[in-house]
Amino acid sequence: MSVMTDVRLEPMTEDQYKPWRAEAEAHYARSDVRRRGYGRAIMLAAERWCHDNALRSIGLRVFAHNTGARALYEQLGFTETSRNMTKDL
Repeated sequence: MSVMTDVRLEPMTEDQYKPWRAEAEAHYARSDVRRRGYGRAIMLAAERWCHDNALRSIGLRVFAHNTGARALYEQLGFTETSRNMTKDL
């Protein structure tokens, strides 16, 4: 069995962002390997990487309908800081 996941952590460098913050991008696991602790392990490793690199916060984006991922991130201490809105035309 293989686990498909991809997490990219990058310190924010643009002027409008805080340079001590990392953004987690593209965290995804195949449906057949979800709910086995891999996402938690990956995000905890990401936290360690940030700590080791003097970064003080991690941001990420998650779709509102992705209740499993949202629950995981909330269990890990993430809080909602913004909302995106769309309108179908």
